Amino acid sequence: MIPIAIFPCSFTDGARVLGELSYTLSIPIYTDQRLLQKIADTSLMSAETLRSRLFSRAYPASRRSFEKERLINLVRQHLEAMRSADEQWLYYGYFTSLLESGDGLINKILIIADQDCRVQRAMRQEGLSESRAQALIQENDETAACWTQFLFSSSPYHPELYDTVIRYECQDLLDVVASIFMQYEEVQPHGLGNKI
Repeated sequence: MIPIAIFPCSFTDGARVLGELSYTLSIPIYTDQRLLQKIADTSLMSAETLRSRLFSRAYPASRRSFEKERLINLVRQHLEAMRSADEQWLYYGYFTSLLESGDGLINKILIIADQDCRVQRAMRQEGLSESRAQALIQENDETAACWTQFLFSSSPYHPELYDTVIRYECQDLLDVVASIFMQYEEVQPHGLGNKI
């Protein structure tokens, strides 16, 4: 079961939030990389090749697009197996987009912040120059956009793709964790879903 999944928006501390939730709820974290490695272990492709083919720009009429759809379906099968398993996982990664949350048993979360906050956080956390921080954020946003554009013809940070959208900005990290934790506690076992 995957009760909480966070879509990555770089330098909004989504991974740190999930780490705190993992500790608080005593639920382990599963990531895109871990899932790709699991698929790679049973296929002829490496995890890096799978990642490259899944997140490449492929046009609908192309052969690469057909292969991408096939790989996406393979990822969906693995995610569905995780959802129906007895063990609980928190999820972090782009594959959050492939999880169906209509049954209310999963809370798909996006934590966002404005560009200036993200740049400042990147500079502080990674010791980057302002121009390098902006370039890294743009690169990550382009990967996210390529992914959601292929799946939904939508921006990666469109609120309709998520059950909960949190504007992090300059909030305290623990306030964000607490609000997600309260949602989790309120709905167990009934379901999740709010806009903050």
